[in-house]
Amino acid sequence: MAKKSNFAKGVKKALKEQGVSQKDFAKKIKKTPVTVSKWLNDVTEPSLSDAAEVAKTLKIKLDDLT
Repeated sequence: MAKKSNFAKGVKKALKEQGVSQKDFAKKIKKTPVTVSKWLNDVTEPSLSDAAEVAKTLKIKLDDLT
């Protein structure tokens, strides 16, 4: 089994701690639920600007996701 990226682990942890679903989070950042799912399952990686938006929306440091 492939190791999960720090990005995926960090976002999943933040979503769980904040009680936010992937679907609701996708709406907040104006991405499709499929896109967010791909990020969280290490199928694709977000662009730097998308990663920054994720961190800002979750109120966490971008460094915590790298």
